[in-house]
Amino acid sequence: MPPCLFALIGLCGALAREFGVLPKTAKIGSAVQWGWERFAGSLEAQALNPEGLALANLRRWIAQHWDSAIKHVNTSYRNSRDALGWYDDNAIYIPTARLSEAIGGALSELASVRLLGRAQLLWTRTDVRRAAIRKVPQVGSVDVYALKRSEFGHV
Repeated sequence: MPPCLFALIGLCGALAREFGVLPKTAKIGSAVQWGWERFAGSLEAQALNPEGLALANLRRWIAQHWDSAIKHVNTSYRNSRDALGWYDDNAIYIPTARLSEAIGGALSELASVRLLGRAQLLWTRTDVRRAAIRKVPQVGSVDVYALKRSEFGHV
């Protein structure tokens, strides 16, 4: 439900109060504010903001897999078979093939990469035309997006 509909509800409520359909003491503004707050926290509101949903999904995915499937590059036991990503002191390395999974399919991969760039979440990139890098330090050759670790609360 777009914000303009809440404005319309407020206007209709004020008119209803003015014409005696609602009591003069009816708190239209409070009711509209309550409705807006409920809507803003709902899944329906997230669908209207796919970029916000994508970033929320990415943060959740990283937190969910931290130190289990997203492994430190210096792990003494290096079994990368089940790794969904890696991290070091500066970056979280998400394989390019895993980005869509990490953002929960909220955006296309291209839109996701553009969002990461605009939000300044990329720690490094190959060049201005290629966001992915081709190597994870101490792991090897893997096409990954290197995200700023400090932006994801895992410091």
